[in-house]
Amino acid sequence: MARQGGSAKGFPVNVFNYADGVPAAPPRVLGRLEWLSRDGNLLGGRVFFIVGTGPGRSGCVRMHVHASYSLESLGGFVLHHPRVLLPQVTMYMEEGGTVADWAVEDLLVQATDRLIWLTQCVAAKPGA
Repeated sequence: MARQGGSAKGFPVNVFNYADGVPAAPPRVLGRLEWLSRDGNLLGGRVFFIVGTGPGRSGCVRMHVHASYSLESLGGFVLHHPRVLLPQVTMYMEEGGTVADWAVEDLLVQATDRLIWLTQCVAAKPGA
């Protein structure tokens, strides 16, 4: 993320929850976030939009909360609305990653627009 993000101020993050409530994020995403917070914290002042996904009904909600708390505690700003949680993700997306539900696509567009807006606001703030 640090290598790919460079000077970018806004990042979409997908946190996935495996079946039976086994989170994918702590060993992968959250471990990387913790690593990026060392030696100068590359996360502070950046804006994050989190999408929670999973095959079950409630795991993505827990992962969204966990990732949000982790990012905020490292100085990042998390866009909380609109919140995009996609339990039973296969109902909304095709195998190739294409969004199959227009309402979900609309929600993702709204969230992306809001991410861009909030990132611009943070960047325009003196000292950002």
